[in-house]
Amino acid sequence: MQYATRTTAIQLIRDLEIPKSMLAGAAQISPARISDFCRNRPLPTWQEEKISTVAQDIAFVWNAFRRGAPGAVIIVDNPTILKKLVSACRQAELATELNDATTAASEAFRAAFSQ
Repeated sequence: MQYATRTTAIQLIRDLEIPKSMLAGAAQISPARISDFCRNRPLPTWQEEKISTVAQDIAFVWNAFRRGAPGAVIIVDNPTILKKLVSACRQAELATELNDATTAASEAFRAAFSQ
């Protein structure tokens, strides 16, 4: 794993205060390995990549819920639930983008033909 990617993941974990126990459950990796990761101790590449990916997924889900439901507390300590939440949030994001694009196209159409 690249140093910058690991550093970014560690900063994300710290900034969002992602509980190490939740991260460990979602990644299905020992909490001790999560602590080692956050302390920049050597880990097998697959564990580094898994922890980094899960941290990014948790951050994505939390940010999606923060926009739609401020103050919501989302506990994601199960990999299956995390996968489903990421998928649902991505679909919601795409639907929002499609709706925004449709609205913009409709407004442009109206503006073009209302003159």
